[in-house]
Amino acid sequence: MVTTTLAPHAPANRPPAALHPSARRRLTEGMAHPPAHDVILRPLGAGSATAMIATAHEQSFIDAVLSDLTKSDWRDLLAGRQGKRRGADGVLELQQPIHKRFHLALFEAVCRTPGSPRLDPRKIDGMGLVLRRDAGAQAPGRTRLRLAPRADLGRQPVREGWDGWMSAGPIHKGWAPISAEEADPDPSAQNTLRPASAQSTLKALIAQKSGAAPLATEEVLPLFAASPDVCQAVGATVLYGLVPVASPETSDSRPQAPTYADDPDAAKMRAHFSSYLKARASQAMPNAGQQLDPSWQPLKHPEDGDSNAARLYNVGVFLQQMTGELAAFDDDRAAAQHLRSLLGKIHLPLAKDSQGAVTHATTAADFAKLAAPILLSSEPNPSGAIMPLEWPAVDATLGGQLSDACLARLAERFNDLSPNLPKFYGDSVRYAIRGFIRVQHDPACPPELIWSDYSEPFRIVPWWDSDGPVARISLPGVGSLKNLKPNVSFEVPSDLGTMLQGDPTKLVNGQGSTSPDLGIMWLCSFSLPAITICAYIVLSIFIGLFNLVFWWSAWIKICIPIPRPK
Repeated sequence: MVTTTLAPHAPANRPPAALHPSARRRLTEGMAHPPAHDVILRPLGAGSATAMIATAHEQSFIDAVLSDLTKSDWRDLLAGRQGKRRGADGVLELQQPIHKRFHLALFEAVCRTPGSPRLDPRKIDGMGLVLRRDAGAQAPGRTRLRLAPRADLGRQPVREGWDGWMSAGPIHKGWAPISAEEADPDPSAQNTLRPASAQSTLKALIAQKSGAAPLATEEVLPLFAASPDVCQAVGATVLYGLVPVASPETSDSRPQAPTYADDPDAAKMRAHFSSYLKARASQAMPNAGQQLDPSWQPLKHPEDGDSNAARLYNVGVFLQQMTGELAAFDDDRAAAQHLRSLLGKIHLPLAKDSQGAVTHATTAADFAKLAAPILLSSEPNPSGAIMPLEWPAVDATLGGQLSDACLARLAERFNDLSPNLPKFYGDSVRYAIRGFIRVQHDPACPPELIWSDYSEPFRIVPWWDSDGPVARISLPGVGSLKNLKPNVSFEVPSDLGTMLQGDPTKLVNGQGSTSPDLGIMWLCSFSLPAITICAYIVLSIFIGLFNLVFWWSAWIKICIPIPRPK
């Protein structure tokens, strides 16, 4: 006989089996969530965009501003820190830390309900601040082109709007257009705004495995919540952040070279070029047929009425532009090669027979390359190179090609000589800040991204502006000079040391030193305060001399009597 044992019935209060995560997600998405208040992020005190930035001069500037907010008249104190300096056009101007001025962005997070109650700070799941550059304020009235445009934009104009300071991993891309101003600028937080799909996860893994370059993201600056006592005194959830106005960062992308031929000032640049780089009539050369001599000093300004010296000066300008501005012989890039090939079409006669036929000639390119070291750098002329007899006529076609080639070469030189631009480049550029917070209304939902409005646009005062406290440096008296001991040493190479030990009058006359080079180096020690005194004396002398031209003594040097220290 088989006995069957039946399981007892489950008690009625037994908890239900746990739901599978996918089932729980479907149920959660279909459930009605409790309503959430609309949240706004606005300037502290419900002011306009002009009330977002406060300026402080105190050394502990954050403590000073927050301390003001705990006082009963905090609104008046805060208003006294806003809009401290404006330009002639009314634009807000912010000073740099070198001026001992500091700037804070102040916000309050409130619910959009009657009375604007403060937002519970525990619901803030993240916050930050972005600094953006106004792309339309750099050249008013003209089509704006980015200083460092994206590669896919080329030279095409882009819409005027906001630029953000972009980075791709450790690489600073520099200022680039903001494609979506309302998107979350922090990529690490974007995935929290919506559940990651399988497709997006696979794409991220593939990009990571393939070593693809990271996407460019906007710099996010920190925002901080004020202490509870400050929030209690103000009656609002106060957030603050430092407004950046100085930075050692530079863009890792070189600025794009301008298209000189299309520039409105192209005609002025063509006029600047030497007459030997344009259409011209045939003309005899200065010192024709003579051996090139460094003593000619072609860049010395000629005296009135000396036509030969004037023509020699023009030759010197031509050589200087070829080797300095254009550096036509320094590399084999396209524009340099093209310029040299055009000059190679100009044949300069070096000798003629009795019938006037040219028996020996050189090209303008070869002449410039050979003559520049001799006439400009005072190098010897061991080959006995001579000055051509004449410069033949250059027609309008070739002259125009020469000028165009020079403009194209300037674009190459721009790339050589233009360093990576600093973050805050340009005294007239305008910026604005904008804050954001992420509000967690419900644990089952992604946080909501809340943006503030843009602040009032502002410019950054250049470092040389004198708006700031005066630095005070004490100089030793004349009676204390004997107490100055050498405390800084200069390691002087032998040729420089020999030159400085020569006759100073010969140095002034440009004759150099006639003393033999001993081939030894020198270690020269000086007193740094003595160097400061010498610099002060020389500065005072030159200020007096230049005052005859600039009339600036009234504001760049102000001396007042003070009591002697007791």
